[in-house]
Amino acid sequence: MAEPAASWATPDLGGRVAVVTGASRGVGKGVAEVLGQCGATVYVTGRSTRAAPGGEGTAGTVDETAELVTSVGGCGIAAVCDHGDERQVAALFARVRDEQDGRLDLLVNNAWGGYEEYDPGGFTQPFWEQSSEYWGRMIDHGIRFQYLAARHAAPLMIARAGGLIIGTAAGDRGRYLGNLVYDVAKSAVARLAFGMATELRRHGVGALTLLRGFTRNEAVLALFTG
Repeated sequence: MAEPAASWATPDLGGRVAVVTGASRGVGKGVAEVLGQCGATVYVTGRSTRAAPGGEGTAGTVDETAELVTSVGGCGIAAVCDHGDERQVAALFARVRDEQDGRLDLLVNNAWGGYEEYDPGGFTQPFWEQSSEYWGRMIDHGIRFQYLAARHAAPLMIARAGGLIIGTAAGDRGRYLGNLVYDVAKSAVARLAFGMATELRRHGVGALTLLRGFTRNEAVLALFTG
């Protein structure tokens, strides 16, 4: 007889405060929902709102994800933020500090703007045939987004001697991701977490990278079914 499936208790994150960037849709939305199921207060960030939808034609807004978080048991707070604008990023974490009495337990760095103005049809072309402009988009709109959020989240966590910063990235145990700039950008997320963990350890704050495989999200569905 087969062993019964393991039963896992939902962690109780009541009273804990999280920021999930790029959570209008996709992986960020899923992470925010699960944190809500655990009872956490979740700041849902992104640029897409009901008043100003975006996402290159894909559905999803910070308002909808925040409502979803609340509906499953947490407290969802929509926070509009362009993570490429450091002034907006600074204002986001100042808001969290002021509204949560300085508390921030978790940052999930999921915002990624590296695909903007990118032609997916040329993804597998040799790097010497692709525009050098893709370097700036992938690195600046990808790695910089995560760096800026972590830079402004860290002081809140250090002040309370606790917290965790998680970066999300595509990856498969060292396998080449099929595009030079994309591969470098995604690999750098892991190195970013390593460096942050090294510097934050003495303050009781952790950092790590979640390497996910190919994900069936809204953007992928739009690409393959459009």
